Amino acid sequence: MNEVSKTSYEKLILYYQSGTGNSYRTAVWMAEAAQKAGLPVELIPIHQANPAVELTDNAKSLVGFVSPTHGFIAPWSMLKFLFRLPVRKDVHAFYLATRGRLKFGRVFVPGLAASTIWFSALILALKGYRLVGVESIDMPSNWMTLHSGQKPESIRAIIARSKPRVDRFISRLLSGGRNWFTLRNAVELLFSIVLFPVSIVYLLFGKTFMSKIYFANRNCNSCGVCAKNCPQKAIRMIGKRNPKPFWTFRCESCMRCMGFCPQKAIEVHQPYVIIYCFFILMPFLNTLNGWFAGWFPQIPVLYEIVFAALYFLIYLSAVSAAYLLYFGLSLVPLGNTFLTWTTLTHIYSRYREPETTLHDLQKSSTPFHRSEGS
Repeated sequence: MNEVSKTSYEKLILYYQSGTGNSYRTAVWMAEAAQKAGLPVELIPIHQANPAVELTDNAKSLVGFVSPTHGFIAPWSMLKFLFRLPVRKDVHAFYLATRGRLKFGRVFVPGLAASTIWFSALILALKGYRLVGVESIDMPSNWMTLHSGQKPESIRAIIARSKPRVDRFISRLLSGGRNWFTLRNAVELLFSIVLFPVSIVYLLFGKTFMSKIYFANRNCNSCGVCAKNCPQKAIRMIGKRNPKPFWTFRCESCMRCMGFCPQKAIEVHQPYVIIYCFFILMPFLNTLNGWFAGWFPQIPVLYEIVFAALYFLIYLSAVSAAYLLYFGLSLVPLGNTFLTWTTLTHIYSRYREPETTLHDLQKSSTPFHRSEGS
C-alpha cells in the first residue's frame, strides 16, 4: 500500500451504494487509507445520506462517490442522488465505480464501467464540484442471474489484485494529485461514448424488466430478510400466513437479496426471461410500433412524443401483467417446483463480498471507525 504522509485535505466524505458489498469494500479501503493519513472520514450509504447538511462548501473537503456498474452506467438510485446534490463551488470530488470481473483458470477477464464514471463525473461538474479524478475497479462479478458465484480462490485473487489499485488511487488524491490520464480511463471514456445509448435503453427498459424476474423457491421461510435489507425498499412481503417476496419496479437488481438470503431461496428463472422477452414481449412491441405508426403520419414530432409515452406505458403494463402470472405460479407448490428445477440459479453458488455483512451495509451515517468487521 502507498502510505500517505501528507494530505491536502481536512476531511474525507465517502458516499456509497452497494448491493453485495463490492462497492462498500472499496469505500472501506479508501477510508482506512485516509485514517492512516490522520484524516477524519465519514462513510455514508446514499439511502441514509443528507448531503445538504453534510457537504459544506469547503476547499479542504474531499468527497468521493462509489457505486457498482449497472448496464455500463451508474445505478438509477445513484444517478438520482447525484442529480439532487446541492450545488457546491469549492468541494473537491471524485467518482469510483466497481465493475464485475471473472476469472477462468489463470485468465482474468476485466469488467467495463464506461459511462458509470464519466457520466457521473459530468453531473458532478455541472453541479459545480471540482473534479480531481475518476477510477474503475475490478471486483468479483455478482451477476447471479447470468452465472454462478465464482470459486473462493478466484474471489480472493480478484480482490487481492484490486486493493493495491484502490490504495494507489486514494493516496494520489489525498496527496493533492489528480487521476485522469490513464489508459484505463481512456478506454472507459471511449466505451462510455459508444455504449451510452445502450445505457439509456437499460435504464428505461432493462432495469424495469429485470426487476420482475425474481421468485422465491420453496426454501423461503418468510423471514423477510430480503425486504428488510433491500436498499431501494423494492421488495414487499405479500400474504398473511406465509408472506412471500414481491419485487416492485424500484428493484435495481443489485443482488443483495440473492447474495444474503439465509435459505438460498431467491432465484431467477432464465427460461421465463428468454421466452417472454424475446418471443412474446419484443414481437408484441414491434407489432405495436407498426400499428401505431399510422396514427400520426403527418406530424412527426407529435408522433414521436405520443408514441414514446404510450409505448413505454404499454411496455410497463405488459411486464407487470406477466409478472403477476409468474408470481402467482411461484405461490402454487407444483408451479414453484417447476420453476425451481428448470432454472440454473438453483444450482448456482451465491456471491457476496467475503468480509461484508448485512450489518455493514445498513450502518448509520456516522464517522468511520475501523473494526474487525470492516
